[in-house]
Amino acid sequence: MIKLISIIVLMAISLPACTGSTDSINNVPPIVDIPGVGEGVGLGVCAGFYKPDFTPVMGDVNAVPSASLQSQKPRKGVRYTDPVFKTCVTRATDWQKDSVTNFAIPFYARSQAFNADSSKFIVVANDGFWHLYNTEDLSHIRQVSLGGFDVEINWHSTNPDILYRMPMNGGLSILSHDISDPTDKTVEVVADFTNVNSITGYPGAKDIRDVWEGATRFYTASEGSPSADSRYWALLGVSENFNTSYGIIVYDMQANSIIGVYDFVTNGGGVGGPNNVTMSPNGNYVVAIWGPENTCRGSLGNFAKPCGTMAFNRTLSGGKGITMAGEHGDTAIGMSGKDVYIAVEYDPSGSIQIFDLETGNLISRPYTNTWEGAMHFSGKAFNKPGWAIMSTYGQTSNNGFDNRIVAISLSSEPQIINLSHHYTNATDYNSQPHATVNRQGTKILFGSSWGAAGNADTYLISLPSSFTDL
Repeated sequence: MIKLISIIVLMAISLPACTGSTDSINNVPPIVDIPGVGEGVGLGVCAGFYKPDFTPVMGDVNAVPSASLQSQKPRKGVRYTDPVFKTCVTRATDWQKDSVTNFAIPFYARSQAFNADSSKFIVVANDGFWHLYNTEDLSHIRQVSLGGFDVEINWHSTNPDILYRMPMNGGLSILSHDISDPTDKTVEVVADFTNVNSITGYPGAKDIRDVWEGATRFYTASEGSPSADSRYWALLGVSENFNTSYGIIVYDMQANSIIGVYDFVTNGGGVGGPNNVTMSPNGNYVVAIWGPENTCRGSLGNFAKPCGTMAFNRTLSGGKGITMAGEHGDTAIGMSGKDVYIAVEYDPSGSIQIFDLETGNLISRPYTNTWEGAMHFSGKAFNKPGWAIMSTYGQTSNNGFDNRIVAISLSSEPQIINLSHHYTNATDYNSQPHATVNRQGTKILFGSSWGAAGNADTYLISLPSSFTDL
């Protein structure tokens, strides 16, 4: 993950790569039905909060956080009204009382914290464990042993008890982890890249090491997700010591096949590896972000010379650049049901941009000239198409988007719903808000140190299901 507050610097790993050089990303299969099981809980402590005449605060508005609220940290489990935006917010964790070490925070904006029915959420702490909470009453259920703090996890799309996880720092498999087992021993291998049915472009090969002998770690680099139905996975292949990066694969879990291979040497002309990769929600595109040395200079990247933010088709046989940088972004489902990408372009325009992944075209710029500070995005509201969450921090001026959580519609004329100030002092990475939304678009978690430095907790914004039906 990217860990600077102001001008963001992306890592690039030095890498190697398959065949095919078309620059088209069109002719993809139709949009899939995104699975959803509905919410297993209501508004919890925010039940009865919203009246029928409630009207959200819309648009680019100057709004100063409440000094009185800032001075008194809320108690866990007691709802409060955001003084400016009038939404219902609750402190969801208390790291001291919950016997959690140093902090209890969402892993990242692009990582889904809520399970399939939003009955539970999971956060990370400084003790090397993950911690599971009940969304309804905010009770701390237990610590969960997943093999380390920085293990990549993704919730199953329909089973609220199943987490998918990678080995620590990536590996040659994907595991399913049953959280209903308090011993954390109900773990199964659901994907083995050394024993697949086929690898596209490599007849007879069934082991990814037949393609790249030294590739033993496969992961997204901590910022990616599979498709919303958990079928398609875009992963980077690197060596055991991380010194060599080989390329990108797309794994089809349903077919147990690697259906796309992009080799950084033969396809990308020896390009260094991207900072991270992710699958789009519908499973039609792979988004990869290069930088900083591979950030585009004056022109967009292409299939043979990737740079900046790239969108490849599902089989990695075609791709094009969509923006010259495009940092801290996330894929999401747009108003029309198509895959989109929302990100901040720190250089050169300093604006927030939404792109159509099918065409690569810019859809809109919800905010412009937002250089000061930083933003993160969460597009995980798969069952509430057309919306993403943005959290901002590090702003020193009251300029209409400062230090708050907002919902942004993913449309040509975007609407902005102001949700809450976060009251954090983001002087260290673990105090950044990293707001993340549930699949149903009704619950948003964010981290906050509440004015101090470090020792952050998680806060929950609860919204009625009709909140974004504008």
